[in-house]
Amino acid sequence: MLFSSSIISALVVSLIYLAIAFSLNLPAPYKKRYRTYSVFISGLFLLFLIGIDFYSQRAANYDIAGPLFAGVAFSYFMMFIPLFVAIFTTFLLWIKNITAYSVIVRFIVLVVIAIFLAGIGLLGYPLFILTFYGFAP
Repeated sequence: MLFSSSIISALVVSLIYLAIAFSLNLPAPYKKRYRTYSVFISGLFLLFLIGIDFYSQRAANYDIAGPLFAGVAFSYFMMFIPLFVAIFTTFLLWIKNITAYSVIVRFIVLVVIAIFLAGIGLLGYPLFILTFYGFAP
């Protein structure tokens, strides 16, 4: 088999990540930087998994569990923590422009969004690790 299933699922995750990153309505000075960062990090993630897959096929006696876990964990933090911050910034700018509601309602909505994104980030980490690392020792 040319590619393992983790590389195919990584390609799907990277494409979804890039679709979300490119659809965010960020301020003009940050839009190009964030898009470039997103493309670079998702490409780096794909290259890492392809490299680990290629190396694991060539070196059968080498234990790749440690570097694989470290690389997947690093990729999660480099991909999704900035994404959550960008989504929060987008909501912050959107709520700041709404003048129909009071400041307290806007603050409560912002806190709920922050808690929701933090929850997604905390629950997403184990799912990301299980998807690409599995139940390896």
